[in-house]
Amino acid sequence: MSSRKRRSKEQISFNMSRIFSRGSAMERLLEKALLAVGIKFKKHLSIIGKPDFVLERDKIAIFCDSEFWHGYNWNKTKSEIKVRIPFWIKKIEGNIKRDQEVNIKLQLQGWKVLRFWGHEIRNDLDNCILRVKEAITYSEKKLKNEIVAIDFFCGVGGLTRGLLNTGIKVLAGIDIDYTAKETYEKNNPGSVFIPEDVNNIQGKELIKIFGIDRKKSKLLFAACAPCQPFSNQNKNKGDWDKRATLLSQFARIVDECKPDFLFVENVPGISKKYGNSTYSRFLGVLRKNKYYFDVDVVNAKYYGVPQSRARFMLIATKKGEIKLPAKIYDGKNIPFRTVRDAIQKYPPIEAGTENSKYPNHIARNIEPINLMRLKNTPKDGGTRESWPKDLILKCHKFHAGHKDTYGRMYWDKPAPTLTCKCNSISNGRYGHPVQNRAISIREAAALQTFPDNYVFEGLPTRITVHIGNAVPVRVGEVIGLKLVNFNQNS
Repeated sequence: MSSRKRRSKEQISFNMSRIFSRGSAMERLLEKALLAVGIKFKKHLSIIGKPDFVLERDKIAIFCDSEFWHGYNWNKTKSEIKVRIPFWIKKIEGNIKRDQEVNIKLQLQGWKVLRFWGHEIRNDLDNCILRVKEAITYSEKKLKNEIVAIDFFCGVGGLTRGLLNTGIKVLAGIDIDYTAKETYEKNNPGSVFIPEDVNNIQGKELIKIFGIDRKKSKLLFAACAPCQPFSNQNKNKGDWDKRATLLSQFARIVDECKPDFLFVENVPGISKKYGNSTYSRFLGVLRKNKYYFDVDVVNAKYYGVPQSRARFMLIATKKGEIKLPAKIYDGKNIPFRTVRDAIQKYPPIEAGTENSKYPNHIARNIEPINLMRLKNTPKDGGTRESWPKDLILKCHKFHAGHKDTYGRMYWDKPAPTLTCKCNSISNGRYGHPVQNRAISIREAAALQTFPDNYVFEGLPTRITVHIGNAVPVRVGEVIGLKLVNFNQNS
C-alpha cells in the first residue's frame, strides 16, 4: 500500500476522532460566544438528534457540523475521496439523510433548528450569534401569541398529540366513545376528554367553560368526523347515514364560534358523490363566514408517516390566504419512511403472545389453519397467491379481488392503510414482513406514528379500532407547525 493511501486513511481517522469527541474546537468557540452575549443554554440534552446546544425555553436546537462528516459541498467532497470509496460515500450520504430526518422531526415538534458549519463558526462567528438572536426573538413572539385548540371526534388523541408537540395548547378532546377517555387523558396531560355527543355541544358554552380569551389567543377547531359514512367500504351510502350529519354539526359549531383556524381530516370520499351534499353545505358555512381555505387529498406518506394513507384535508383561517403544507418526503431526495423504519426494533413475538419491554406489543392469536397459510406466504411482501391449492379459501377460488388479505407487509415500503382490524391477517395486508403473525398493537401504533410511551388502555379489540381510526401523530405535527408559523407571520 502506498504512503499516500496510508496518509489518507490516517487523515480520515483523525477527522473521525475529532468529530466523535465532545467539546471540539468549533463547539468551544460557539460556546464562548454564546456565554459572552448572555445566551443561556444546556449542552447535549437527550432530545432528537442530540444537539450540541439547547435553548429549552425558546425551543432552539443548535448543531455544530463538521464539513467532512456531514457532507458540506458533498458533490465536490465525494470526488476527492481516494480510499474505501463505496464505504465512505454510503456512510456520509446516510449521515446527510439522517440530518434531514432529525431536522424534520425537531421542526414538527416545534423546535427551531440551527446548523452551523465549522467554517461558519471559525470565520463568521458574529453572524452565527446573530442567527441565534433572531431565533430567540421569533420564539418570544410565538410565546405571546399562542393558539388554543379543541379537537372534535378526538378518539385516543393522535391529532391532539401532534398539535401539542408543536406548542399548540389543546384544551379538550370531544368524542362520544367513552372507551377512549383513559388513553386520551393519560397520554395528553392538561387536555380534558369530554365524552359527549357533538349534537349536544354548544360552541359558546365551550368558550365559556375553558375561559378562552379571543383577544389574547387564537382559536383552532380541529375535526376528524367518523369516516365510515363516506368510505368506499360503507354500503349505507349517503347523508341518511346518521353519522354523516356529524360534519354538519361541526359546521354548526363553527358558524356559532367562528374560530381563527380550522383543520378537517376525512376519507377522500367525503367530497365525492356520496358525501358531496354534506361537504357542500360545510363549504357553504365557510364561505358565509369569509374563511380562506385550501383542500386536497393528501397521502400521509408525504408528511413522514410510514404508511400509504390518502386522506381528504382542509385547512382554513380568517387571517388570509393559506395552503396545506407542502410535501416533505418525496420518495427520492428524502425517501418515504418504511415499515422497517417503524417496527424493526420491536422484539420478535409469536401469535397470541406479548413482550412487556414495549407497552401493547401484543399479537393476536391465529387459528392453526391460518397460521399454516401465513407460513406459506412468502416473507417481505408475499401474498396468498403462493399458497398450495388445499389452503385456498372457497371464497377466493372464484374471486380474484381483495388480494391484500392474508398478505405480508413489505419491509422497505410504507405500510398499507391501517383500518380498525389492522391486527388481523384476514382483513388486509397486515401480516408481519417475516414473523408468522399479524402486526402487534404496538407496531400498528408505530405505523400511525404514536411514540412508544403512548400507552393504550382497554380491550385489544377496542384499542385496534382506536388506532385504525386515529389521525397519525405526524400529520398533527405537520399541520400544527403550519398553523403556528402562519400565525406568527400573518
